[in-house]
Amino acid sequence: MNFADTRNQAATPHSIRRQYRPVMKLLSALLGFALVCVIILMLIPVFTAGIALLVVAGCFFVWFLPILLILSSDVTSGGEKFAWILAIVFLSWFAWIFYFLLAPLKPRNTLRY
Repeated sequence: MNFADTRNQAATPHSIRRQYRPVMKLLSALLGFALVCVIILMLIPVFTAGIALLVVAGCFFVWFLPILLILSSDVTSGGEKFAWILAIVFLSWFAWIFYFLLAPLKPRNTLRY
């Protein structure tokens, strides 16, 4: 079979598939890349929301930390501890600094032998 014979033959489906195989590989690679890009773009808000929730939880912990420290402290007790916690809630960090500088406000009545 020479060149003249192959030129006049009709194209078979197999030869057409072989001809467009590189184009299809390129298109499938581009489609896969586009799909990955779309998925990444869709996940950005999810990650951002997760990071925002972590920041909010961290800020709440930092705000709640002085209250936990006062609750676990042995320096004050009873109503005085409750008053300091109320001061923390309404005056925030300034009251916590005052707590470490001034607590207890009145001396304890402890008996020492």
